[in-house]
Amino acid sequence: MTDAPNTAKAVGGFNLTAQPLGFLQPLFAGDYGDNKTYIQRLDDLTTISCFDAVAWPERDTVVFDDPAFGTVNEESLWSFAFPNERPLVLPWTKFREFIAERIETSAFADHPLLQFDLVQTLDLNESKPAIFSRAFRAYSRAGEDVAERWRDRAIAEPELIHALRAAGIHSPDLKRSLRTSIEGGVARIELSNLEPAAAALLEKAYRAIAQRYEQIFPKVQTVEILPRRRSESLPIREDKPITIILIGKLGGGEFDGSAVYDREIDVIRADHLSSHLRRRKPSSLLIALGRQTDWPQIVDVGHSIKHLRSLAVILSAANEPMASDGDLQLEIAIPSILTFALAPKFTRKATPLKSIRPLLDIFSLSSRRSRTSFEIERMPARHCLLLREEIRHDIDANEIGCRLAARAIRGGVRPGARIEVFADESPTKTKVDDWESIFEPIFLTSYPSEGPLPKHGAQSYLTLLADRSFSKPISQAEALREGIAELLMMRGWRVKRDEKHLDISAESREFSAIIVERREDIPAEGRALQRPSFGRSHLLVIHVSPNREALLIGNRGQYSHITIEDISLMRPDSQWLWPVLRRQLDSRPAKASLAALRLASSLAVEAISMERIVYSANHRDGSLDQLVSLLEADDCERFVSFIPKGSDRDEGLRLLVRGRELSTTIAVDPELILSIEDDGPAIVLDW
Repeated sequence: MTDAPNTAKAVGGFNLTAQPLGFLQPLFAGDYGDNKTYIQRLDDLTTISCFDAVAWPERDTVVFDDPAFGTVNEESLWSFAFPNERPLVLPWTKFREFIAERIETSAFADHPLLQFDLVQTLDLNESKPAIFSRAFRAYSRAGEDVAERWRDRAIAEPELIHALRAAGIHSPDLKRSLRTSIEGGVARIELSNLEPAAAALLEKAYRAIAQRYEQIFPKVQTVEILPRRRSESLPIREDKPITIILIGKLGGGEFDGSAVYDREIDVIRADHLSSHLRRRKPSSLLIALGRQTDWPQIVDVGHSIKHLRSLAVILSAANEPMASDGDLQLEIAIPSILTFALAPKFTRKATPLKSIRPLLDIFSLSSRRSRTSFEIERMPARHCLLLREEIRHDIDANEIGCRLAARAIRGGVRPGARIEVFADESPTKTKVDDWESIFEPIFLTSYPSEGPLPKHGAQSYLTLLADRSFSKPISQAEALREGIAELLMMRGWRVKRDEKHLDISAESREFSAIIVERREDIPAEGRALQRPSFGRSHLLVIHVSPNREALLIGNRGQYSHITIEDISLMRPDSQWLWPVLRRQLDSRPAKASLAALRLASSLAVEAISMERIVYSANHRDGSLDQLVSLLEADDCERFVSFIPKGSDRDEGLRLLVRGRELSTTIAVDPELILSIEDDGPAIVLDW
């Protein structure tokens, strides 16, 4: 096995965004003839530290006309693509000069955020004021608060960090420990381990930044420089640091905490709480655990332990705010966390503790000795929401983050809310800082967690703890509209809002969207439609409280119907509706429903019209027109049915068309296997 090369040739590039304009990741061939592909690893932006072997990507790659050589400890190579031009690859210095000459050209006219990334990455100082203002205006279309949060994190903080480092302050933790906010004529800058020299420097640097970018920074009377404090570690105790109090229906059985955490948790029923506190010294943390429907009892227990270090954790089967949420937050005397991880029936092996295992990890039980403890005071708010999403290698980080953000918005988290981000131990190279950047500017991120959470089982998860307080004056409907608009912008769309709908556009597409909170708000559809729109509609219907059957029925008609979570699949450069339909049809417990059968039949017709047909080895001649007429009939279920899985072919939805019952010219009932690929439906036809 050969070692990584010292010199390698950049022979091609990987288009990370699949857009015609943007950065490419240079792909290198080594000089040992080992047929391996490498990428460069950078100590800083300008210098190659080493080469890492990778697999050549399966798509979105180009080959360079003029390959370039890179060498360890010498200048890094940078690649960029312009529409209708061959991609370029140049050393850092020449690349910087080339982009500086073109940064203000018409190629970037509709890409202010890409312009911002370029001038920031390449430090093109002369272009910064104009381009920063342009990017700020682009974010302002999603809301003033969004633009201001982005400005503080993406402009003020990097510039302040640069000023600190220029003065000789080189702490590696500056990105984590410095935070800036502007409110009421006061600019507030917080920095961990603040020293007097740094405080004076920060005030001077901030005023210089505000003066240089006066179009986007407001005038402030005062600049406050404050120390930023982190929570201290909990002391290691010999007794169990957490007591779980089971409330209502959860208290119907005796559960052993050691099934989840050995020697770290006491589990008691609510009716044993008084005697437990009389017999033993209170634990470091008491968690009142109950179902959302048991909220009156949760309130009662909360009042009895409010003088202790305590927290209420509420399990809910509803993925959206309920009418009782506001009452609970108003009445409860202790902080609360809601999570949508509720098993239908608990056994000794599936205790309610497993539903809140990520929360127990966050409060530093098993990993307490190896990292700083997360304390109640560091929760984003008094009332929070806990969500988890699996980190998978076959799904890009932006899709995972967007899906988690969508679930948060649907769960009642307002745009601009504070969040904390935690990642499990994972073989991926995505760090918590990288996950945090995905959620900006839709949420206000705090410190990332000081280390990964322990991983249980084969999967790794991203965990979000978000402010879910309902005390803000903005209505839930307006919060949903703002959140959905920002989710679409996270995915790369341009969005304009008015009172009734969203106008959504990208380079090659433009359509409108409405947000439906109740079934009766679903728009009526024209009866003259001959075939489902399947992405050709001018209107997108976004369901807040999705009913699977309503989605399946809707997508067989005039408009496209999705959930808020489906926005994570809506990449502007892709035919995103097909993955959405695949997800909607692949709900295994309800796959054989009537609505699913009708939609699958219509998708089979679409595959035939797109000529995406593969004939099986047993193919016999038959009339596709007759097959289409049966599949697209309004009552197609009379002669179309699902075939249960279990036979040789298992790679899609299997349909049987009983055509012989209706036509003497059809000698054999056709069978087909429907699959939905990223670029459209396809069928394997056995006839």
